[in-house]
Amino acid sequence: MIELFDMHSHILPNVDDGSKNMEMTIEMLRIAYSQGIRNMVATPHYMLGADNCSVAELKERLQEVQEEALKIGDDFHIYLGNELYYSEGIWDRLDQKEALTLNDSRYVLVEFDVSEKYKVIYDALKECTRRGYFPVIAHIERYMALFMDFDKVEELMNLGAYVQVNISSLEGGLTDRVASFCRKLLKYNMIHIFGTDAHRAAGRAPTPKKGAAYIEKKYGAGTVKLLMHTNPKKMLNNKIL
Repeated sequence: MIELFDMHSHILPNVDDGSKNMEMTIEMLRIAYSQGIRNMVATPHYMLGADNCSVAELKERLQEVQEEALKIGDDFHIYLGNELYYSEGIWDRLDQKEALTLNDSRYVLVEFDVSEKYKVIYDALKECTRRGYFPVIAHIERYMALFMDFDKVEELMNLGAYVQVNISSLEGGLTDRVASFCRKLLKYNMIHIFGTDAHRAAGRAPTPKKGAAYIEKKYGAGTVKLLMHTNPKKMLNNKIL
């Protein structure tokens, strides 16, 4: 069995709009483990002007969650990062160590307003790479400026950005435009990693099995391993993809 990595989750209790308490976190952990996830990155939201949890507090919560994960399986590991909501000045917070990269690597998970203009996205990612970070675009399927525009996605990749898709976005039917976009990204080798973006135990749970099965059926187990094990592992170990 491939040990899956979930690179985007809101598993830490009571730090953002994700898990509300440790009981919910434990339930989410159990679901994740039953779905084949063995490595999970907690990526609480970080937004300028918001009441963000301090790094010290996040590390404390991480330790508590890791202890619960090990009760479920001794091969179950939780890592820490932030999902940064882009606005001008956000990269300064990384430089100041007030916001987190993924597992203290150079990879940083960044989200944008869904209606953000392409030029803003491009310039933001360019500045991120200029500062020595590797930007990972969170749930790329949400942004209107990039939706079904594969030339723009390729331009961002050539700039040095990486692409994360929510695994559940592959699950729609034939008329689901989001699923169609994500499946084409997969076909064109424009996805680097997946995440569940789990926020709770029901509704937005960490359930990658169905999406992983689709990938395996279409492209084989090797592609599942690349996108849900090999690439994530390299990122968390600060290796170049």
